[in-house]
Amino acid sequence: MGNILLATFCVPKLVLANCKKLWELFPDEESLDKIFLLGVKGTAAKKILTYNISQESLRKIDYKTIFPGTVQIHRKEKTNTLYTINAINAIQKKEVGIVDKNYKIDWESYKETFLIEIKEELHIYHTVLERIFDRNYKRDERVSNNHYHDEGVLVTPNNNEDDWMLDFQPTEN
Repeated sequence: MGNILLATFCVPKLVLANCKKLWELFPDEESLDKIFLLGVKGTAAKKILTYNISQESLRKIDYKTIFPGTVQIHRKEKTNTLYTINAINAIQKKEVGIVDKNYKIDWESYKETFLIEIKEELHIYHTVLERIFDRNYKRDERVSNNHYHDEGVLVTPNNNEDDWMLDFQPTEN
């Protein structure tokens, strides 16, 4: 059985709580050892957690109930593009008028982005990796690029932070 890549949209004040909740729900899930925190360029109030989880583990819970604003995603490794299938369909409809499984998307145009269709509209979020949460982290371990894992202070959210989560209702596959 393979792993599924998920993304959970949240506000800064829920990032650590969501990581801890995932690790508590799936204490033996090795694919969940690392959770990646992405920021959305241009706003401190929007955060995206991405993580892998086994299909077997997902059968045990309804992740959309436990973590509203969670969707299954895919990744184009070469351009570091995260996307939903519905977003790809929306791009095809926009560019050629129909959904065509043979249509080749110019992935370089979507480099370092998160593509999602929300309420039948394509949304393109430019993202930056802010932090990697590692369940097995030891405080003195160094991560790539001389960054350290730390549960330090997250960006202070602004007043309308909850709009990000409440408005997030992706179109179902």
